[in-house]
Amino acid sequence: PLGLMGVLWILFLTKTTVNVESFMGTIFMVGIAHSNSTLLVEFSDRLRAQGRTARDAVIEAARIRLRPILMTAGAAVVALLPTALSSGDPAASLARAVIGGLASATLLTLFGVPLLYLEFKR
Repeated sequence: PLGLMGVLWILFLTKTTVNVESFMGTIFMVGIAHSNSTLLVEFSDRLRAQGRTARDAVIEAARIRLRPILMTAGAAVVALLPTALSSGDPAASLARAVIGGLASATLLTLFGVPLLYLEFKR
């Protein structure tokens, strides 16, 4: 949900229409955001299997997986930035959707997913 809000927010700010390309960018963003969240939850579960509490496991997982999550999202943003800044390129809406969605979805992954993990693992 936060990723979709980021997509709509950046499309609104850049006055870009919602079209097939922006939908494709949204699908691309959902895939990256999902894999980042899965990475964090799976590592937390692995630490819990070693006997750690849910709180300790999610803090340790977030600390260890911070760099891979930021590098994955950052690489996509940096790679798509020239396309997003170009005017008249039909793929610009795809790039803008991915950038806006990943910016907000990465925040959700780093802050929202650990909080939800703690809530569900109580």
